[in-house]
Amino acid sequence: MYILRISGLISVIGLCISIGNLIAKGYSNRVRNILDFITVLNIMHTKIRYNQEVLENIFIDVQKEITRDVGRVFYDVGVEYNKNEKDISEIWTEVIEDNFRDLDLTFEDERVLIDFGLALGKSDIEGELRNIEVTIEKLKGQLTYAKEKNDKYAKVYRTLGTLCGIAIAVILI
Repeated sequence: MYILRISGLISVIGLCISIGNLIAKGYSNRVRNILDFITVLNIMHTKIRYNQEVLENIFIDVQKEITRDVGRVFYDVGVEYNKNEKDISEIWTEVIEDNFRDLDLTFEDERVLIDFGLALGKSDIEGELRNIEVTIEKLKGQLTYAKEKNDKYAKVYRTLGTLCGIAIAVILI
């Protein structure tokens, strides 16, 4: 009986710690994903300026550079564009809206990315490059904010999870 009680208390503590770590991980994932978007946009900028590649090829090729979730977003846009008659900005908006929760992004991050997509494929090379540059600058602002929140809240949630687990265990004793 005593062993069951101790194992139950340890399970409660472990569960609370896991929940705290899971919430904290969302903050670090957001930072990583914004960095990945910035990296991909820099790659796009280079490929458009120097290689003069078309957008749909760039979207598919990007997955080779960034294999995580952000790479999958760009790959999905490229694949959908190749098999649909839809405008690339419509496809971009749909893919971002479908995936932004999985990417741990906020509504502000989503808005920046959707704004980027609204101008995709609607101008000449210089216009595309300018759109990419503006989006990179906006994402850098979001990155600064995301890092601040990560530094501030990730540790709090980890600690809170541990303390809640211990508090519940003490109450159950």
